[in-house]
Amino acid sequence: MKFVATAVSILLVSCSCVDKWGDSCGDVPVVEVKQDRNNSSLSAILAVASENADKPSVVKNELGIASAYLPLPSVNELNLVRQRVQRNDTKEYEAEIKKAKQANIEVINESEKLKKKFDALASENHQLKTELTKSKSDADRNLYSMASVCLLALGGVAIALGRVPAGAGLFLSGIIAASIPYLLDSPYYLMSVGGLFVVAQGFVVWHLFKQDGAPKQPTA
Repeated sequence: MKFVATAVSILLVSCSCVDKWGDSCGDVPVVEVKQDRNNSSLSAILAVASENADKPSVVKNELGIASAYLPLPSVNELNLVRQRVQRNDTKEYEAEIKKAKQANIEVINESEKLKKKFDALASENHQLKTELTKSKSDADRNLYSMASVCLLALGGVAIALGRVPAGAGLFLSGIIAASIPYLLDSPYYLMSVGGLFVVAQGFVVWHLFKQDGAPKQPTA
C-alpha cells in the first residue's frame, strides 16, 4: 500500500504540473508559487501517510486530502493503476516510481524555461515602455521647440517694425515655450512656474504703467 500511494500520488502530481504549465506562461510567477505550495503540502501528506502505513484510516484520510489538490483521474489511468495493483509486482512499482521522478524533473526543467521566457518578455516590455516614454518626450520637445522658433521669429519681426514691447514679449514667450519640456521633468517645476508667473505679471504691470505714463495726444 505504501508503494501504491506513493507511485499514484507522484504520477498525479506530475500530470497536474503539466496541466498548470502547459496552457500559458502569462502568470508564471504566481502559478509557480502556488504549485510549489501544493507540492510541498502533497509531499508532507504522503510522508505522514507513509509513517502511518499501519493505520488504514489515517492513510485513507490523508490521501483524501491529497486527492483534493489534484484533478480527477481519467478512466484509462484508473484501469492502469488497478491492473498494476492486481499484479503487485515490486519491480514494476520501482520502475513506475523512477519514471514518475523523471517526469517530475522534466516538469521542473520546463517550468524554469517558461520562467526565463517570462522574465525576458517582462524585460522587453519594460524596455518598450521606456522607449515609448522617451519618444513621447522627444515629440513634446520638438513641438515646443517649433512653437518657440515661431514666437522668436514673430518677436524679431515685431522689433523690426518698431514694436519693441510686443517683440520683447514674444521673445520672452518663445524662451518660456522652449523651456517647458525641461521644466515638466524638473523637480523644481512648481518653483519655475511660479517664477515665470511673477515675471509675466511684472511685464504686464510694466506695460500698463508705461501706457499710463505716455503723453496723451491733444484732442481737436
